[in-house]
Amino acid sequence: MNEAPKHTPGEWTARWSKYREGEYIVQTDAPSNRVLAKFDGDGDGPDAEEIASARLIAAAPDMLEALLGVKTWADNIASPAPVFQAAREAIAKAQGPRS
Repeated sequence: MNEAPKHTPGEWTARWSKYREGEYIVQTDAPSNRVLAKFDGDGDGPDAEEIASARLIAAAPDMLEALLGVKTWADNIASPAPVFQAAREAIAKAQGPRS
């Protein structure tokens, strides 16, 4: 059984801010619309690397969910491939220490 995620819930999106020109943000969906990350370069707007980083951050909850599915599947086979250990390690890194 998977416990509830501890990260900010909701769909995360990377997009240009409606309120600050030249700022690229990662934001949750309604009702909170919480801004999780901001990228604005050095005042001259984000570069391609910062936009790619924002998109990666926005995809993190979806990637974690996919990896959890892979882990559940791998835990039920006799000899999982080494890639499944990498998935387990990525999940642990994303979820942090268990208390």
